[in-house]
Amino acid sequence: MSPKYRLLWTLSILYLSTLSLPTHAMAQTTQQVLRTLYSNHFQLSSKGIPKITVGLMENKRRVRFYCTQDCTAYVYRNKTSPQQVQLLANQPVTLSLQSHSKAHTRYWMTAFRVHQQHTSLWKRLAKTWKDRNISLVSRKIGTVFSLNGKLLDNRMLLAVLGFYSTYREAKREATRLFTRYQTPIRIHEQLTKLPGARYVMRQGQQQWSVNRIARIDPGAGRITINRMEQGRNTRRHRFRTKSYQGEIIFAPDRHGKIAVINRLPLPTYLRGLLPAEMPAYAPLEALKAQAVCARNEILAKIGSRHHADPYLFCAHTHCQVYAGANATHPRTNKAVSETRGQVLMLSKTRMADTPYSAVCGGHTEHNEHVWFTPQNMSLRGKPDTPNATKTMSLQGATLQRWLTTSPAAYCSNRRTRRRGRFRWQKSYSITQITNLLKRRYDVGNVLDMKVTKRGVSGRAYAMKIVGDKKQILIHGELTIRKLFGNLSSSMFILRKRSVGGRLWGWQFIGGGWGHGVGMCQHGAMGRARAGHTYRKILKHYYSKTSLIRVY
Repeated sequence: MSPKYRLLWTLSILYLSTLSLPTHAMAQTTQQVLRTLYSNHFQLSSKGIPKITVGLMENKRRVRFYCTQDCTAYVYRNKTSPQQVQLLANQPVTLSLQSHSKAHTRYWMTAFRVHQQHTSLWKRLAKTWKDRNISLVSRKIGTVFSLNGKLLDNRMLLAVLGFYSTYREAKREATRLFTRYQTPIRIHEQLTKLPGARYVMRQGQQQWSVNRIARIDPGAGRITINRMEQGRNTRRHRFRTKSYQGEIIFAPDRHGKIAVINRLPLPTYLRGLLPAEMPAYAPLEALKAQAVCARNEILAKIGSRHHADPYLFCAHTHCQVYAGANATHPRTNKAVSETRGQVLMLSKTRMADTPYSAVCGGHTEHNEHVWFTPQNMSLRGKPDTPNATKTMSLQGATLQRWLTTSPAAYCSNRRTRRRGRFRWQKSYSITQITNLLKRRYDVGNVLDMKVTKRGVSGRAYAMKIVGDKKQILIHGELTIRKLFGNLSSSMFILRKRSVGGRLWGWQFIGGGWGHGVGMCQHGAMGRARAGHTYRKILKHYYSKTSLIRVY
């Protein structure tokens, strides 16, 4: 590794390993503020509660907003402390991009990741690559911090295979290694130079020049932003006006365009997140279980995502959906307050991973079959049915019976059945399948398809596809779902369909909606209706964990 990159890497690790900052310790100059946003420092409120940065929008040239009451804007100039200006209530403000410069980025590939406490697992997995004459470099991501005197450590060890100056080079090498060893390779981004931008902020006849950063503090009020993006990369993509509590920060994204960031206390974040992830009409005990899961997913993943972005989490499904102050509801607010500061722990300092999905289809899945991560004993696939006494293995004829009937399950209810979430079917002709595959793999006309590997719930995570040009192997639960037109889940069987004695296409007969690892949200709702407390619900979905309060 060159001295330049070694220094940059060391600096990034120092950022990732630094404890959280109290509010008064916030950096003052433009460069310091931007560097902090791109690290994973976070502030603590005066009451010791984390304040989290959430990316709302990016890649914008202009943003319009207003404050619901008179508020203060901190406008950063060159290398000076920010200028404080007063913005009038309910008067539109426009922030326009004048000039910008992109960040410099490099890319690195990883073969696997383990928690930094699991050094023996690291050595065992690394030996596999050493036997292939491929050297690995270990790198840490994540952070260690203290809340209310409780030390929390979410640092992970990554097995880095190499560094590349362009994404294309990294992707080419990752594809080569995957083809040879059938091991998924992840590509990560790292900034080697921060982006730059200059804006003009206007309200009425007043205007202010801004260098990189503008921070708006609404006090006890809200900030309303026009044309907020919603449902990115989905069929429900649209723009809406939304309001937010906490500070709004405008900063350059990696492309030098405007990123809109909400910095707010964790409980406020959860109040805008919870009703976007679980309906407010859900039973209170299910909402409380969801609140704990969401809190865990935030605290356990600080520093593990968005390394090349000026925020810790995004507001979309990649992290957790955050809908802002408009979405808050008294019932979900109650769930947040009644579980205040509670998280699930795997050990004295390690928080549990708490993924969740909408409908498991009656059986959850092992984590390693969905994300190719090391086996996590708290994320074991298991039946989610009232009468289950032991683990099932949904394979072959058993899986076929499972998917062609409607067995009793906690996530089976009128809503999930009517909307095709619990059980579903989808058919494609040969032509349709061929066209779907052409987007990524040109195998020619498809002749045959077969699932080659399934998880304990029957979810497919490897497939063989034979075309008249070539045959390919597909790996990954999400890859399979996306490849075939965004299937609801990979818990499916394939049936050939013929017309006039000739193959017409295939029918997917499936169950569930989502990846199926961790908590089944509709299953949690069913359990709550059956009288389960949120503690009992969490105990079922996340084995070998303990519930504690950290603030």
